[in-house]
Amino acid sequence: MTVVPGAYGPVPRERMPVEVAPQYARVEDLKRHDAAAWTALFEEAYPLVFRAALTQMGERAAAEDVAAQVFLDAIAGIGRYRDRGHPVTAWLLKITRNRCVDRFRAQRREAPIITEPTVAGPESHLAGAFTLLAQLTSEQRVVVHLRFVEGMPIEEVARLTRRSPGAVKALQHRALARLRTIFEEEEER
Repeated sequence: MTVVPGAYGPVPRERMPVEVAPQYARVEDLKRHDAAAWTALFEEAYPLVFRAALTQMGERAAAEDVAAQVFLDAIAGIGRYRDRGHPVTAWLLKITRNRCVDRFRAQRREAPIITEPTVAGPESHLAGAFTLLAQLTSEQRVVVHLRFVEGMPIEEVARLTRRSPGAVKALQHRALARLRTIFEEEEER
C-alpha cells in the first residue's frame, strides 16, 4: 500500500483519487433517488468534497456547511446532470466551488457578526496555509488542493476540473509562482 500525505494524515493511494464511476446505471440510480446509490456516493465523495470546501473556505464549520449544501444541491439537480465522460465527483467539485464563491459573496454583503471563540479543530495548525491559499484564485486553489492535498496526478485533476492537462499545469504554475511571490514579500518584511 502506497501512502500519500493528506489533509488529516496519510491517505492510502488505493483510495486516491476518489472515483465515483459515472456508469450509466449508477447515474440512473441517482436520478431515481435510490437511497443506496446516494448513500454510496455520499460515503465515497464526502471526504473529497469536504476537503475541497475546507481548502476554499479555510474554516471547518463553513466547509461542513458547504459540503452539506453540495449534496443537497446534487440531489435537487441530479435530473439536470448529463454524463459527458467525467466522473460524478467532477460535478460535485464544481458545485462545491460554486457554493464557496456564493458564500464569499454573501459574506461581503453581510455585516460582520461577532462570534464566540471556537475550540481549535484539527486543521487549526493550517491557519497560515489557509491565509496563503485565500490569496489565490478559486481555480488555483482547486488545482493546488487536488494536486498537493489529495495527491492526484495532473491527468486526474484535468478530468475532475474539466480542463486540459496543459491548463491544469498552467494554473498550478501560476499558483506556485504567486505563492513564491508572497513568501518573498514576507521575507522582505
